[in-house]
Amino acid sequence: MRDDGTMLDEFDKTMYASETYHLIVEGRDVNGWLDIDYIKLDMNPWITDDMVIFYHQQNDSVYSSSSHFNTIGQATVTDLSDGSNISHNSTEFRVSIPIVLKYGITTLQGVVNPEVYAKDFDPENDEARLSSSRYKQNWKYSEDRFDPIARIDVSEHPLYPNSMGEHGTKTSGGIDWPVYSARRSSSGEVEVKFDACGSNDPDANEGESGITQYTWKVFQDYPWNNPSNDFDGHTYERTAAMGCDWVYTFYNQTADPSGFADNPIRIELTVEDSEGRTSERTKVYIVVTTDELLRPFSGISYCQATLRKDAWFDVSWNYDNASMLDPESEVIAISLDSTLVELESPNRTVTSFRGEHGRQYSILIQIRNLEYNLSALNECSLQLIADGEVDPAPTGLGFTSTSANESGIEMRWVVGEQGDTLRWKMCAMQQGEVYNYSGICVETDDAFSRSASILFNEHESDPLVLQNESVSIQVVLFSVDMVGNELLVASHSFGDEFVNGSGDLSTQDTDEDGATDDVDAFPSNPNEWSDFDGDGVGDNSDEFPTDENEYVDSDGDGVGDNSDAFPLDGTETVDSDGDGVGDNSDAAPHDPNIQQFEATEDERKLDPVLVLAAAVAFLGLAILGFAIATLRRRTPPSQSGNDNFGGDGWD
Repeated sequence: MRDDGTMLDEFDKTMYASETYHLIVEGRDVNGWLDIDYIKLDMNPWITDDMVIFYHQQNDSVYSSSSHFNTIGQATVTDLSDGSNISHNSTEFRVSIPIVLKYGITTLQGVVNPEVYAKDFDPENDEARLSSSRYKQNWKYSEDRFDPIARIDVSEHPLYPNSMGEHGTKTSGGIDWPVYSARRSSSGEVEVKFDACGSNDPDANEGESGITQYTWKVFQDYPWNNPSNDFDGHTYERTAAMGCDWVYTFYNQTADPSGFADNPIRIELTVEDSEGRTSERTKVYIVVTTDELLRPFSGISYCQATLRKDAWFDVSWNYDNASMLDPESEVIAISLDSTLVELESPNRTVTSFRGEHGRQYSILIQIRNLEYNLSALNECSLQLIADGEVDPAPTGLGFTSTSANESGIEMRWVVGEQGDTLRWKMCAMQQGEVYNYSGICVETDDAFSRSASILFNEHESDPLVLQNESVSIQVVLFSVDMVGNELLVASHSFGDEFVNGSGDLSTQDTDEDGATDDVDAFPSNPNEWSDFDGDGVGDNSDEFPTDENEYVDSDGDGVGDNSDAFPLDGTETVDSDGDGVGDNSDAAPHDPNIQQFEATEDERKLDPVLVLAAAVAFLGLAILGFAIATLRRRTPPSQSGNDNFGGDGWD
């Protein structure tokens, strides 16, 4: 048994070096536990006294002269029948002896069939061996507890100097594997050195790798313009004696000459240890290029995109090494959704585009060399969605009060849903001005504000403030989103009696509810001032303020009376078949001929009240029957034998 309590079995019979195991012996002696002298286990019967261990009952001790394992602690002895501590009278017992196997046991080969012996105190009885017909756990020894680990280091071959470079990563199986570039020589090939010497077996002895075989596989080694459907790969097996490094020669150029696409070749490695365990696959990818593709010039180290209003966005970037830029032969190339949309001097580090609202764009930024029409290996990619509208727009918005006088203008409003609003912008203008007027405007700090004021003394030079004649003033309210998009959501006009410096345009509030008459939907009702859905019922009284078809829910079931087929029944709202029974109670809600549910199993159980009523009724019938019978017996016998059926003298 393992130290965690799990048992070995016929499919998992390996015991590993350095792990703790418990040797279990179960037996019976009709004379009781005190009759046992000792129990002996021979773990390797093939070699005499190689792995023998004794347990002595009299002094509760474990002993072994074997150098292949250590005994740890004391044995545990329990009553086999109930698991309790062993007693003198127990006839069935279970002995558990903990041991730890050592490394370097060379006398064990394959699966071993252990032997178990027992000896009692009767001198006439010899040591008894457990019958072969009884169950015994076969086992085998191993020092190999863990799978080996494969590692790859990639480097350029000495015969091909300056041919290698890092090329980012490629995700496969949820892991980012390294990608390298390899430049072909003028003769059309390049050799790359792959080093697996860092691979190891965690079970190996100190100073040893424990690896016996290296298996390399090469996949997708074909030219960029001539893809192959051969995905089986090419396999190269090397034993440890052949060395842990490997060299592969690449001939096919896998990089698109434009530099915008490549087809990396995949290299996989698995290793095997002395026990035949195999590692997980580890991978690297190689992009094979030409000498021109790897001409030294700066790449892109960083890029970002910033959204602006009206679906504009700015793209900015940094260079790996700006000193390497050659404005005469190099440009900055920006691909927008795989279409090259801009080509200009690399001296720039920012540019702008206008997209379509809500559309997602994929952006690739590269440095390209015009001399070879090639790109640097380091590039930068972005994903963004153009934002050209306040989307979603706020809903349920309207002014609750407006006032204007010689000091300024104040507006208050209500909002249903804020939508994409980040803040509010209020502007005052002379009637007829365009809505993007930027003269007297104020903005709130956030989307939760519900009022704004324009003070004229803060805008003394504005044309509106300098007016000396009667003018009509229009006040407009905009919703502004996080990138600056604006949406006109409300407006209010003051009459032409307004004259700067004089006059008072404060509007009358008849019912004194705080909402001026010009914006109060109920100017004579102090309890109402807004009718959001326009159904004639004020929002404070309307149980459905955003639904013009509903305003009251009499039964409180969440469905307005106008839509509720049972407006006074809180358990029903719909009668699909029009039979007068609500769908929740109707056994067939779409069949007007069936209204009642069939009784459930519980419902079929008799109601105690009904049972009592039936019992009373039955008792009453019994008493009535008895009374009738008594009366009939007291009636004189009939004088006619014709009426005496059976001849007993009684009717």
